[in-house]
Amino acid sequence: MMFLCHHSMWKQHRLHVLYSLISALTCSIENAESCTKVTKSLGYEPGSPQGADCTYVTGPAGVCSIKCAANEKCRLVYNMPCDVSVEPCQCAYCDQVTTVQFGTPAGNFYLFTQQLVENTATFQLPGGLVIGQPLFFAVKPLVDQISLNFLDASFNNALELKINFPRKYVATKAKIDGVSIGDNSYTPQFNFSRDRIINIFITVTSTKYVIYLDQVVFRNFEHRMNPAQIKKMFTI
Repeated sequence: MMFLCHHSMWKQHRLHVLYSLISALTCSIENAESCTKVTKSLGYEPGSPQGADCTYVTGPAGVCSIKCAANEKCRLVYNMPCDVSVEPCQCAYCDQVTTVQFGTPAGNFYLFTQQLVENTATFQLPGGLVIGQPLFFAVKPLVDQISLNFLDASFNNALELKINFPRKYVATKAKIDGVSIGDNSYTPQFNFSRDRIINIFITVTSTKYVIYLDQVVFRNFEHRMNPAQIKKMFTI
């Protein structure tokens, strides 16, 4: 299978993207020879997740990970809490990730992910976003302000996430047909700085995006556009 590679003229900051939906991505013809083919991997995260379209199996997470690897749609594997003195333990594997409580004591889960691009500012999503898919962004900003944008084919912005360092705020909004919607720039604690990697984790639910900054829930942002219509993401 071939994966998206895209070279960008933007040099202000570096963007690394992990995305769990593999089948929708293809290399552009002009960059096909330089595309890096990276296998889908199972990554450990400390915390407690919630998923949808889940199957429950008796056994530890390793049992579910084998079944998940054989299921193209599977994104999430985790152990179910149990008392082995009462009943056998179960694990779950799910096609969707809905929310995560990172760092939950004694909790852990696993995500199947694929690195899409690195050191770039833009990439295409020919198949659009899919409900239940987690997105990871690692951004090292070298300028005073950065923004992450989810665009459709007409350049409507389904979600803009903007981080401004001098003014110490994080803002979210959509811009559809030239009209800004849902603008919110309130940030009670601003703990980010230039020249330091910011980890952005976003889950796509049926009604909203759940946005995490450095593994802390920042905001829920309701859909103003069907996620399947989003064809491009870029940072500026």
